[in-house]
Amino acid sequence: MMKVRNVFVKILLIEAVSLLFIAEECNAQAVEKKAVQETSESKASFSTKPNTTMFNFFSRPTYPTISPSALKERLKKEKLVLLDVREPYEHAEKHIPNSILIPLGSLPQRVKELEPYKDQEIIVYCRSGNRSGQACEYLQKLGFKAINLEGGMLAW
Repeated sequence: MMKVRNVFVKILLIEAVSLLFIAEECNAQAVEKKAVQETSESKASFSTKPNTTMFNFFSRPTYPTISPSALKERLKKEKLVLLDVREPYEHAEKHIPNSILIPLGSLPQRVKELEPYKDQEIIVYCRSGNRSGQACEYLQKLGFKAINLEGGMLAW
């Protein structure tokens, strides 16, 4: 009897995980459809609200990322555009040299400052990678080549 119950519990767990994957796939299709609609309207919107998707832990970001070690190697070889989206007091404590500071909350008003770099990659960073991820999504909607620094300054 105990073996039958264990098998039953395992089957239920497998079914639950399957349902989660199906729900996430449906959510991903809805998000993709919404993004296409927003793009066709050619209006980039910006929100500082966190993504509240129910099964967000299965989602993949829509922007490219770069590891701190890969960024350090590239900085040795080439001059890159670096964008810090933290607050000024965070930037003052520690930052990557030659970074442009535009706090996330000011980005919609100050995005024109980045126009000269529209044809270049822009490496975006913050403390942990969350705010810079939001900035990457916003900048990509505007046609920028934004890349998020994985782990932000905590990983740097």
